[in-house]
Amino acid sequence: MKLILFYLFMILPFWLNAQEIDTIWYNNKWEKTNDVKTKHYLRIIEKISSDTFFVRDFYETKAKQMEGYYSSLNPEIKNGTFLYWFRNGKIQLETIFKNNEQRQVRQYDENGNIFNEWEILEIIKIVNGKPIKELVSIERAPKFPNGQEELNKYIVNSLKEINTNFVGQTNVQFKVNTDGTISDVKILDQLDPQLNKQVMKIIKKMPNWIPGKQNGKLVAIKMSLPINFE
Repeated sequence: MKLILFYLFMILPFWLNAQEIDTIWYNNKWEKTNDVKTKHYLRIIEKISSDTFFVRDFYETKAKQMEGYYSSLNPEIKNGTFLYWFRNGKIQLETIFKNNEQRQVRQYDENGNIFNEWEILEIIKIVNGKPIKELVSIERAPKFPNGQEELNKYIVNSLKEINTNFVGQTNVQFKVNTDGTISDVKILDQLDPQLNKQVMKIIKKMPNWIPGKQNGKLVAIKMSLPINFE
C-alpha cells in the first residue's frame, strides 16, 4: 500500500547543485543599473531547474534583503516561502506565495514584534458529490504540534497497519477547537466504508493542535485533509 499525503501548506524542498546564472544590480527604485553611484540592491539568481529559480537580494552593504523561489523570471512568478529582512538584519516579513498569490503573511516591526498576520486556508467541501476547494482568510490557521512534517509522520505511522487494496482519495474534515482538541470528524466522500471508519478513528486520536486565531482571539476552525491511496 502506497500512501501519498496532500500537504496543507506548501513545503519548500531542499535543492542541490544549484547553478548561478546571473547577478544584477538595481537602484533604490528597483531599476537595473551599472552605475556604481546608484547601485542599491544586488540580485543573485541560481537556476535549479527549467522552472525553478532561487533568488537572493542584498543591500549594497551585502546584508540580506530577500530570498525566495520563482517558477518563472519573465514574467516573475513567485512560488513558495519568501523571507525579507530589515537593513539591521532582523526579519521583516515571512510570506508564502502560490502562483504569485500571497497565501500567508507574517510582518514584524524592527523590534521583532508581529504586527500583521494572516493566511489563506484551503477548505474542501463536497458539492454534488465532487470535492470543491474553498479559500478562507484567517489570522492564524490551526497547526499540528511541531508542524506539517510531524502530521505526515503521524498519519503514515497510523495507517501502516491498514491492509487494503483501495485506490482513491479520502477527504477528511474535522474541527480544531479553541483548546486544540479535535471534534466533528467527517469523511466527505464515502468511497470505502471500512477504510473511512479506520481513518476517522486515526483522526480522532490525533494529539491536540495549536488552535487557530482570528482578530486576536482563539477560535474553533474546520480543517480538511485529503489523503490519496495509490
